[in-house]
Amino acid sequence: MGISHRPRHCDFGGFADATSGTVDDAQRHGDNLVLGDSLPGRVAGRDGGTTMSLVHDYVFLRLHRQRHRDQIAQADHAALARTVRRSPSRSGSTDDGPTATTKPRFPEHWNVTAAEVAATYPCDRLAPPPIRSLTRGIDVNAPAPVVFRWLCQLKVAPYSYDWIDHLGRPSPRTLTPGVEILARGQRFLIAEITEFVENEHITGRAITAAERLFGVAAVTYRVSARSDSTSRLVVRLVVYDPVPTWAQVRFRLLAWGDLIMMHKQLSTLQQLAEQTAAEWQPTGS
Repeated sequence: MGISHRPRHCDFGGFADATSGTVDDAQRHGDNLVLGDSLPGRVAGRDGGTTMSLVHDYVFLRLHRQRHRDQIAQADHAALARTVRRSPSRSGSTDDGPTATTKPRFPEHWNVTAAEVAATYPCDRLAPPPIRSLTRGIDVNAPAPVVFRWLCQLKVAPYSYDWIDHLGRPSPRTLTPGVEILARGQRFLIAEITEFVENEHITGRAITAAERLFGVAAVTYRVSARSDSTSRLVVRLVVYDPVPTWAQVRFRLLAWGDLIMMHKQLSTLQQLAEQTAAEWQPTGS
């Protein structure tokens, strides 16, 4: 019994136009491709050839889909590089981000808005493009100066999982006198402070060991007031663009590892800042 070779509808997850000029009769219909009989090596006009031809079509289109993705990725990197090369405004405005439509991607971004992901941070200027970034955020029911004072404590301890990144020693639960005095070159977690604005941000360039091990370039902890008694804390970690396969694997591991550690750190700082704010409130308020 002969088997007809009618065009079939196959969903390839939004693959479109990747075979332009090669597959003449592939037509776009929503999220489907209509496959005709002119694909190279198509088995047509023979009984029992439909299964083999569909397998061939699938492999052929998957290869072209990957090529299409690679071309898009290269174009995105080039566009990002052109954007980052632009000189930042002197005011440090965050309105000149890579793109106004940047969407948060998990695990690279956690608890942040698209605007916060697209914003420009002081640490972005410390690494040559192309770069990748990890952005995390948290709301704190405490004034910005209180939150910033606890950020200064990161000179003393990481305030994350101490048994992992502090040799089991507990991070202080009280403010350390004198730590709020900042200066360039001071150690700040895995970085050295390069610039800061009191009650606004602390930015640092990663030390050599962190660059080699994690590919990290720089970091900014930024706090902004939302009201007299609440604030927003956002952290931006800049990483060199992972081009080789091993660097891509490292980046994925870093993204997940940093998410776990940063979630703990920000939650701890949030709790401590809120406790301090409650203690500093005037009696009867």
